[in-house]
Amino acid sequence: MDLFVYNSDLSYLNTLLGSLTKTYDHYVLFPHFKEGRDKAPDVIRKIPTEKLMLLGKFIEDVPGSFLRSMKIMNRISIMR
Repeated sequence: MDLFVYNSDLSYLNTLLGSLTKTYDHYVLFPHFKEGRDKAPDVIRKIPTEKLMLLGKFIEDVPGSFLRSMKIMNRISIMR
């Protein structure tokens, strides 16, 4: 597992995604951005939908079926 912190900077996230040298089974994003929210779907769509997990916020115009993160978090806490 690798952790990349983009500090809510969409431009930096875009740079990170473009510079990855390996692929991952899953990509987990907290899609809260300081600026450029209107461009967020374009950047997020660079990640294969079947590997993408969005936590905390739903982003329109990103294809795929996403569970709301609160449901997931509730299930995790119940399983403990």
